[in-house]
Order: sequence, then C-alpha cells, then structure tokens
Amino acid sequence: MDRTIPSTQQRVTLVARPEGAPRLSDFAMSASPVPTPADGEVLVRTVYLSLDPYLRGRMGSSATHSSSTPMVPLGGVMEGGTVGEVVLSAADGFGPGDLVAGNSGWQEYAVQPATALRRLDPAQAPVSTALASWGCPA
Repeated sequence: MDRTIPSTQQRVTLVARPEGAPRLSDFAMSASPVPTPADGEVLVRTVYLSLDPYLRGRMGSSATHSSSTPMVPLGGVMEGGTVGEVVLSAADGFGPGDLVAGNSGWQEYAVQPATALRRLDPAQAPVSTALASWGCPA
C-alpha cells in the first residue's frame, strides 16, 4: 500500500447558508495544503464519510439552527463523521496504517488530536459500520 502523503488535498467548504434544500452553489471545492500533526496529533486520510441529516441544521441560519451545536462557519470545512487511516503520527499509541473513527469533515486529510479518535478493528466488523450501527451518527 502506497502511503505517500501529497502536499495538497481537496476539501469542501460551506460558502452560503442554504435557503431550503442545499444547492451545489452553497459549497466550494478547493485545494489546500495537507496539514502536519503537532505533538499528540495524527494525520488521518479519510476513507469513509458520513453525510447525516443533522448537517442541514449546521448549515442553516440562526433561524433554522439548534443552539446546542455551533453552525459551520462560512468558508469552513463542512463537518462530518469519518473513518480514516492514520498516515502520520505524532502521538503515542497510533501509527501509520491504524484505522480510526473521528470527525475529520469533508476533506481528504485532517489533523486530529489522538484523544478525539477511536481505534477500529476490522476483524470485529467492517470499518464503515463505525459510522452507522457500530458508531453514533450525531
């Protein structure tokens, strides 16, 4: 398996608050540098992304948004639960090739604190189930 880390990645950002159903024009796809983990963090390559209904509320205006969770800021990476592969680690207990569940959002790579990740064992269940029956979509 090739673990070459590219210098740039693709990500999806929210550029407008949707009125009604979200439209393609509410989002932008752009290139950004692949981040480098600091002490206690890992770089995760997204393998699976969960697109849950609650995200519609996170996109909306204050009139349509629940106050219990913050809105995705305009220009911010869209949020979402993910299953990914650790490609670079600066944290004890995680190494390249480890499979993890986290909240990396709509992007190819993300730096996450090791404390925000849950290690997955593909021998227990398909890792994609970490975003469904073996996980907890928010």
